[in-house]
Amino acid sequence: MVCYHGVSTCSRAGRHWLLLPRREFERQVRYLSSNYCLLPIDAALSALYEGKLTEPTASITFDDGYRNNFEEAFPVLTDRQAPATIFLATGFIGTARRLWTTELELLFEQAGPVSVDLRSLGLGRVTLGDADRVRPVALAVNRAAKRLSPADRAATISGIRQQVGSAVADSADSFAFMGWDDVRRMETSGLITFGAHTVNHEIVGRVDAEARHREIQDSVARVDTELSGDHRAGVSRVFAYPNGAVGDFSDACAEELRAARCTAALTTVQGLASSTHAPFEVRRVVVSGDMRFSEFCARTSGLVGND
Repeated sequence: MVCYHGVSTCSRAGRHWLLLPRREFERQVRYLSSNYCLLPIDAALSALYEGKLTEPTASITFDDGYRNNFEEAFPVLTDRQAPATIFLATGFIGTARRLWTTELELLFEQAGPVSVDLRSLGLGRVTLGDADRVRPVALAVNRAAKRLSPADRAATISGIRQQVGSAVADSADSFAFMGWDDVRRMETSGLITFGAHTVNHEIVGRVDAEARHREIQDSVARVDTELSGDHRAGVSRVFAYPNGAVGDFSDACAEELRAARCTAALTTVQGLASSTHAPFEVRRVVVSGDMRFSEFCARTSGLVGND
């Protein structure tokens, strides 16, 4: 199971780890389609847990639902007739919203030489303005903020914004979300299916029971509603956990997903999917924008990378 997030028009590794250059995506899809039986995630997991996989098999997945999935990735998948599943953070689809992680990174990228007090996150006081420091600072802040409750995180981001200023839109619009019309257009191709990825991209293993219920149940229901009728075949019964690391999901999440009629859930724990792992703890090969092709081949083959 291969996990992507975004595909960029850039021909080289982009400034953000989530964005894979389109040329590299084309190369990877070509490799997968030549060396593996490509199946939609539901069919692949069903065969895996029923012991019916008879040849090397892979599934292509995307998390979040960025517009570049439609504009950049979809033509490549169509050209190779490669199926894929996109997991949607449903509260962002068809809106101008961005993930809070994206907003923070834009704030830091656009900041001048300003000192920012990050002591509430255990990161001390940091001076921005040095391009080489922006990415590690943003990653450290995002990592720390993910451990906060939604309310505390919002207050922390507000405090950072007051110190740094407001970010303007990314000129490349790299992290704009697709609309529901885009979703339905891809679904009619017969290649792309869609699953839920929460409403607000909350880490479901780190919120209270009420928020967990809402994020899971409402996102699954929204995908069902938007892809009803003739589009019903495009609905995946698999769920993808936001962030998806160990600690970001739990037995309580699995119970909630079963109640939502989901059959499996995907993590971002690096490694190959195996029937020895629980269906609601499926591993994936997570592809970063700067991953070398040799590493991609080694990870997808299982030569390296099992965490």
